[in-house]
Amino acid sequence: MKLIRLAIKQLRSRWLNSFLSIILLAFGVGIILLMTRFNEQYKAQMTNNLNGVDMVAGAKGSPLQLILSALFHADLPTGNVSLEDARKLIKHPFVKEGLTLSYGDNYEGFRIVGTEHAYIEWLKGNLKEGQLWNGKMEAVVGAELASIKNLNVGDEIVSAHGLVAGGDVHNENPYRITGILEANGSVLDRLILTATESIWAAHEGHDHAVEEEVTAVLVRFRSPVGFIQLPQFVSKQTNMQAALPKIELAQLYESLGVGIQTINGIAWLIMLVSGLSVFVSLYLSFKERKKELAFMRVFGASRTQMTVLVLLQSVFIAIIGFLLGMIFAVIGSNILTKLISERFPVHLNWFSFGRMELGIFFAVLLIALFAAILPAIQAFRVNISNTLRNA
Repeated sequence: MKLIRLAIKQLRSRWLNSFLSIILLAFGVGIILLMTRFNEQYKAQMTNNLNGVDMVAGAKGSPLQLILSALFHADLPTGNVSLEDARKLIKHPFVKEGLTLSYGDNYEGFRIVGTEHAYIEWLKGNLKEGQLWNGKMEAVVGAELASIKNLNVGDEIVSAHGLVAGGDVHNENPYRITGILEANGSVLDRLILTATESIWAAHEGHDHAVEEEVTAVLVRFRSPVGFIQLPQFVSKQTNMQAALPKIELAQLYESLGVGIQTINGIAWLIMLVSGLSVFVSLYLSFKERKKELAFMRVFGASRTQMTVLVLLQSVFIAIIGFLLGMIFAVIGSNILTKLISERFPVHLNWFSFGRMELGIFFAVLLIALFAAILPAIQAFRVNISNTLRNA
């Protein structure tokens, strides 16, 4: 216990150098934890929102844009397609299940989606209260949306044209909320779901023709042959384009992974610089306290205790830096979640300590101990007579 108190006292005596080492370590740890956890949970939650969707069909344009808009409601749609083409695709022999999505309106920035009851089942959603829509202009809202806007069963809401707040309001055709969904961490939490006919009805009387169109078609294949045959069928037999989520998202993950690896590389460099800072701090501390260490040896301290004293200082820096880094990561995750939650349904979970955190902790500890090796060896070899003679 005396060595621990003495190690803390020596760190406090050089508080500026110790603080710099701790902050550098904390920033490195925080960035690595944040980026690694974000990458893992981003992929997991994006994959969770797929829920077995093998193909998305919609208006011609960017396949990735079609995927992001239809599956994650995180981008603008590529346009609308005819209901006839959509039904033709769903009835194809290679299609096991299919459903349509119609979107283009919002309620105070939250998207309104016309679809079927099966869409909730596809995303593993459950009703918390009320019931699903049974007729036109009835809607079900996600748990997060209901909480943010304080919506309850029986309330009425008015939609607006476009996917962001501020469009033309459809005052003549309000939606009545019939149910609220349980939170399940998917895009359902921030959506308003209704019948496709309600989407069409909301636009009646707004000086533009209302055609039977949908925005996207979600498809599950009956067999692996569908991966080859159906995209060709869509491109040749319809006016739509086909996008395969697994392929498009793999390319997105690859691009995202390069950026995260670069950021992590910078974070590791920061931690190595922190290790150098620890070395300089302990080395200078040894030089300044060489006489003090010699007196400690005279009064009975062993070589091993002197070595442990130096190593304890590096261990304390590592532990404090790691814990502070986790705090930085928690703060960063909350900020990052708020920044992207309106576009991507990613909610980072930081109330856990797993293999990744344990591995990073040991890496930080190793860096700190490695930085303390030379000062520890010098403390072990301190020559009592020469030190006191030259003091």
